[in-house]
Amino acid sequence: MKPTSFNQLPPELKVEIAKHLSPKDLGTLAMTSTNHRALFQPLVDVSKLLRYVAHSEKNAVRYMLLKEINLILKRGSVTDCSGRTFEGISGFEYALWALDMDMCSMILNCIPHNETGHKVLVKLLAQYNKVKTEGIKYTLNGNPVTEINFDFNNTIIKELRVGERLARWIRMSRDVSVVDQHWREGVGGAQKLIPMHVHLSYYPKPQNSDNSLSTLDTMIKFRQECVDAVKKLLSVGGSTSNNSFFPNTLSKISKKTWLSSDSKLGKDFALYRGVQGKVVVKYGAPFEQTTTRNLTELAKFFNTKANDFINFQSELEKRMALQNQPRV
Repeated sequence: MKPTSFNQLPPELKVEIAKHLSPKDLGTLAMTSTNHRALFQPLVDVSKLLRYVAHSEKNAVRYMLLKEINLILKRGSVTDCSGRTFEGISGFEYALWALDMDMCSMILNCIPHNETGHKVLVKLLAQYNKVKTEGIKYTLNGNPVTEINFDFNNTIIKELRVGERLARWIRMSRDVSVVDQHWREGVGGAQKLIPMHVHLSYYPKPQNSDNSLSTLDTMIKFRQECVDAVKKLLSVGGSTSNNSFFPNTLSKISKKTWLSSDSKLGKDFALYRGVQGKVVVKYGAPFEQTTTRNLTELAKFFNTKANDFINFQSELEKRMALQNQPRV
């Protein structure tokens, strides 16, 4: 007899269908009955962990892994803040691709020193080697891409170098429209593609350097700095409202941030980091030396993360050796 409703489907088919639901719909489905909760909660947990990893929410990831370390091995689908969609990816693999090596180190620190922990380390090393040799697949704007790591060189580094050259040209031509447009669309567009941990590490750093702030608190602080900068910009002329720059109210920032699809980053403005670490919103390109300094700092940041990725294999192997030592 053919099933006539979702409830009549076999469990394995229900799970396969559920894998294609949005995180919100998946969570709703899991709450419809006790049986569905038991069946779908593992998928909900994997989806939640992937979102936390993609948003670089280290405390939330740590909390989940200390309860169930095997979650870091599970695969699912996630769309990050840049709009990239990853299918069949684990949280560890996403962190490796994003070069979020602080997240990777935190994951290692969550692994228990027992037989379960050793098995997890073996599988993490296998995932690391697969990423290093085969790369990670995702889609962006409908286009398939395969990369080992996020490509700093062909995104933000490339656009800042173009901006640097345009700034030199501007001194002779005095036509600022070209360099300003590239600043907003080229540099700003590249900034939208950067993984969240880079934004949290480089762009929205509060002046008090309070590293204990959560992602949400950091973003609220950063958004206020940006709004203040926009107000200053508008005070010297122009009639654009703040919402054309930041369409989301503070009450909604936990769900939709300035990196959301309707943000004007990459259209109306781009960001740069000032000499004291303060993030500045800019409609037009900053001075050449500011672009050069941001380029130098981000290139150094990228090189450090790339080296950390290379050295992470030895860190995994070292942890495995420690796991093999007899416990007293």
